[in-house]
Amino acid sequence: MTALSRWGAPFGVLLLASACPESCLIQRASNSAVQREAFHQAAAQMNLASKTAPKPTHPGKGTFGDQIEYLGFDVQPAQPVAGGPAQVTFYFHALRDVTADWQIFVHIDSKGARQERINGDHYPEAGRFHTDQWKQGDYIADSFAFVIPDYQAKAALDLWMGFYQGDDRLPISNPKDCPNDSNNRLLAGTLQLP
Repeated sequence: MTALSRWGAPFGVLLLASACPESCLIQRASNSAVQREAFHQAAAQMNLASKTAPKPTHPGKGTFGDQIEYLGFDVQPAQPVAGGPAQVTFYFHALRDVTADWQIFVHIDSKGARQERINGDHYPEAGRFHTDQWKQGDYIADSFAFVIPDYQAKAALDLWMGFYQGDDRLPISNPKDCPNDSNNRLLAGTLQLP
């Protein structure tokens, strides 16, 4: 895991890492309503949830299970390059309390000469703010980082994402209104590399 920066707070997930951080394991130790509320309050104090709507540079739309609205993403640097790092931040809005513990899957599919995929399955906020702690009205920013292979110059990288538990995916509630693959994968956006 690596510490990245969002809104001045250190956090993040590096897609090359696959293990759940210790904070993830600690949070999963109990599931009582009182402890979930305590985790939510702690997350709010760490600026993991906001009541103010973000303004992503790349707006998007899509709703998962009538509970989680996708709002768009930001990327740093603004123009990623082949061979360099990129940090993507997805923005979500909890339309109602989310009671299930979903992970986020990320598939970064290249459309260049070498069609490859970078996988980035993770718990939101690097395991610090699981979806079953999201309350109605929360705005959540989830960042992750990856290194773009150096041979992907001039490629387009599609950012596919969604929510899953085991073999189940949280269904897209408005598939006719957002770009998706009819398999509950939302096309969050595309990065065009120079």
